[in-house]
Amino acid sequence: PNAATSTVICTQAEDYFAVEHDNATGVLWAIRNAPLPLALGQINKTTGAFTAGPTVTGLQGTQNITGLAFVNSSSTFYVSGADGTVSTLYSLNPTTGALTVIGQTGTTLMIDIALNNAGVMYGHDIGTDSIYTINTATGAATLIGPTGIPANFAQSIDVDKSTGVLYDRVFVRHWDTW
Repeated sequence: PNAATSTVICTQAEDYFAVEHDNATGVLWAIRNAPLPLALGQINKTTGAFTAGPTVTGLQGTQNITGLAFVNSSSTFYVSGADGTVSTLYSLNPTTGALTVIGQTGTTLMIDIALNNAGVMYGHDIGTDSIYTINTATGAATLIGPTGIPANFAQSIDVDKSTGVLYDRVFVRHWDTW
């Protein structure tokens, strides 16, 4: 809650571009991008150690995984992927690691996704520097509005599930309560 008092618990030689916390269980889930293979797993919040689960398969073309979102870990896991030309929304089977294409968002660089408790999905696209809602049945994105700042990689968004506030971590500010 207070970035000014954060504490480094470890350094990692691995990359995680998709992370989601389950408030109900306290588990921090992540998809490891590097080293390969892509893997879904859990990060120990005390030590920072990653415990790999299944290998993630089914990513389309040259896309990279850019986001992971769920309401809680017993609900549908969603993954976003992008290659700079096309962004795609997937569902993820957390037992097998298999991705299933839901559909293209209609944007080029959807860098992260987030869900509120009602299952409304939001996305941050750095190709347009804008925030969108995303239809979880089709993958289609609908523009909410621009962020007002030229973003680059490593942005993140998330919904505080206790307050409903959507945070855009491009410059750590909240958008609004939805």
